[in-house]
Amino acid sequence: MGNKLNGTKQTLYYTYHYTPFGNSLIACTEKALVHISLRPPKDKPLHSFERLGYQPVRQENKVTEKMKKQLDDYFAGTLKKFTVPLQLHGTEFQNQVWKLLLDLPFGKMVSYSELAAMANHPCAARAVGTTMAKNQIPIVIPCHRVIPANRKLGNYTGGVDIKEQLLKLEGIYY
Repeated sequence: MGNKLNGTKQTLYYTYHYTPFGNSLIACTEKALVHISLRPPKDKPLHSFERLGYQPVRQENKVTEKMKKQLDDYFAGTLKKFTVPLQLHGTEFQNQVWKLLLDLPFGKMVSYSELAAMANHPCAARAVGTTMAKNQIPIVIPCHRVIPANRKLGNYTGGVDIKEQLLKLEGIYY
């Protein structure tokens, strides 16, 4: 799971980009998006990635630039599916669930239990909830589209207010 190659660390390029929720942080390798934080901490925003073998460098690259453009298009309502390559950091189950969620169409929702069933683990709704909470790439991996079985809004790592705004952007009103 780590990225240490022969004792060296992989560069993690990061930048800040203004979204409707304020300054968000985007972090990428040379080839893939690794992390988005809608409300990044001010001190050591990528500390957990250092433990995974990354060396954070505040600098843009082609992937961060592409991601900024796609975020702008998404918030403008002109992008329905992100195309930036992703580098996931999770267990086999978490990666499976996130990949399934990537195929959930814009403007559609699914419950935790429905997503668990899609992953062939019909009794794993709680594990799906934990997986959503560990999503390092919100919006792109659309965990905001996952709701409890009671069809209420539920929680969201970025805050329920952000979840509600993202759903409204996709034509879902609560």
